Amino acid sequence: MCGICGFVGTAMPGELKKMMSLLAHRGPDGEGQFSSDEIHMGHRRLSIIDRQRGQQPLKNESGSMVLVCNGEIYNYQTLKLELMSKGYKFKTNSDSEVIVHGYEDQGSAFFSRLNGMFAFALWDATINSLLLARDPSGMKPLYYLERDKRFAFASEMKALVNFDKTHSGINEEVLADYLFWRYVPNAQTMYKDIKKLLPGQILVINDGTISEVLSIGPYASKIAPVRSEPRNIALLSSCLSSAVERHLMSEVPVGVFLSGGIDSSTIAGLSSIFSFEQIFSFCVYFRDFPEGSEVGFAESVARYYETNHHNVEVCLDDVIRELPLIAWHYGEPMGDGAVIPTYFVSKYAEKFVKVILAGEGSDEQFAGYDKYHQMLGRFRYGIVDHTTLSRAYRDFISVFSLGQLSLLLKDFDAGLQEHKLNTMLDPVFYNHQSDDELLKSMLLFDRSSMLAENYLMKGDKMTMAHGVEERAPFLDREILSFSSKLDVNLLYKISSDGLREKHILKKAVSGIIPIEIVNRKKKGYGTPTHVWLRNELGELFEKRIKRSTVFEMFFNLDYIHELSGRHRSGKEDHRTRIWSLLALDLWFEIFITRGGARPDGDYQEFLLS
Repeated sequence: MCGICGFVGTAMPGELKKMMSLLAHRGPDGEGQFSSDEIHMGHRRLSIIDRQRGQQPLKNESGSMVLVCNGEIYNYQTLKLELMSKGYKFKTNSDSEVIVHGYEDQGSAFFSRLNGMFAFALWDATINSLLLARDPSGMKPLYYLERDKRFAFASEMKALVNFDKTHSGINEEVLADYLFWRYVPNAQTMYKDIKKLLPGQILVINDGTISEVLSIGPYASKIAPVRSEPRNIALLSSCLSSAVERHLMSEVPVGVFLSGGIDSSTIAGLSSIFSFEQIFSFCVYFRDFPEGSEVGFAESVARYYETNHHNVEVCLDDVIRELPLIAWHYGEPMGDGAVIPTYFVSKYAEKFVKVILAGEGSDEQFAGYDKYHQMLGRFRYGIVDHTTLSRAYRDFISVFSLGQLSLLLKDFDAGLQEHKLNTMLDPVFYNHQSDDELLKSMLLFDRSSMLAENYLMKGDKMTMAHGVEERAPFLDREILSFSSKLDVNLLYKISSDGLREKHILKKAVSGIIPIEIVNRKKKGYGTPTHVWLRNELGELFEKRIKRSTVFEMFFNLDYIHELSGRHRSGKEDHRTRIWSLLALDLWFEIFITRGGARPDGDYQEFLLS
């Protein structure tokens, strides 16, 4: 895991070095750079594989190919042996070096053979082209800026905000999008001239402009579901074991984020089985919200597998003290309050490990969210019209509804927002002939949207804030290939005691993790933002409403006061809406008003002094 950056064209003095310095937290173990008349590429390294020789940028024998890569390639050893048999010479044991020689051998088609998480830039001097690529699940971020024949890229937007001495302003066109989704969907960002690569996308850049947009092809897996349910259960169990074993690839200590739910417990259990060293495990809990603690479940699993377990306490004082710094690390509005526990547990884990395994991606493959069951229920009872289904789905995912946005924003075009939502959601629900088709369409959409652009970015940015690499074994391409072909009746089962979601996953891990964990009802991160926003954090937010530049520019302040007041009184729960507004205000103050400088001081000192 690392931070990468660079640009095409003439370099201003110190320009690349400044970009690299803004990514130093992602790679505290070293740095490297490459510059020529055409291209400038920088790399900040977190050394995990081939710690002695794996410095980047990496080159081929002739020096005509230059690579900077952020991520891990889990099947690199198999690919390396194949390429060596064709005569390619490897200088390191770095997993990333297979990308250089694989591209030499097969062009960008080789990228579809990579099983891993990655975002990389590859300079091909033979054709004067720069290629950018992001893994198909979107585990690693990559942003870019295209302005006046100058093209720049970076792992985080903060390295692009002031590129070329031109400050990027707010992208007003996506303000309503963010407030609806809690993140900015598709290729846009909250900056008007910074965009992001989509999951599985390849950009080809010539002469400072994008000349071609390609996609990483499907993964050629040899494992596929069969007719027999017991055989499919065995196949999934084998896939999970192999994936976790691959994800343990490391020359540094490895840990697991452990909540005591089925996903993290599965990762913890398999990690303990396949690791030669004792696995660390970490569970976060909140002093202000003891009823939401999952420590008991996590400790039960930790004892079962004899992990080196640590519970990490967080309180509101901690949050207020570091909230501006959390916002700076995220680099864009962070509408998901779960950034808080991820940030603090990563900060603690960094004392012990450089690699963390997490359970992200399971729910979006094995239908772990209640919304899937609710939507299938509507479909089975005859609600098949795509418009009706789309509107029902909106109710599950929206932060602010269109009606609320019309009250919240001074200038809101309801017709335009309706069109945007229809463009995104209608294909998800259009013309399905079976509940199996509908479910697979929803799962695919959520993996490319909410998972890729919210949950995985939360994991990447909050762990990398402390120089820790998060890996998601459930998003191994063998598992993804297998799960995408499963029938709906393997994901849901109706039994005498009710609905059993994630049916095949629970069957596959029943012999691995304790049965009480297998049968435990799903519970997400219990971040007590609802409690905090009725106490000191809510008071600070109320004071901030009148001082906020972004609120004054775009929002109806009376409506924000009303939301806050109703929440603080306990009459209504607006935690997600208020948190999204708070995150937007923090981002705007740090990156737009103050130009992106790393903040000092706690929330009160920073925004209310």
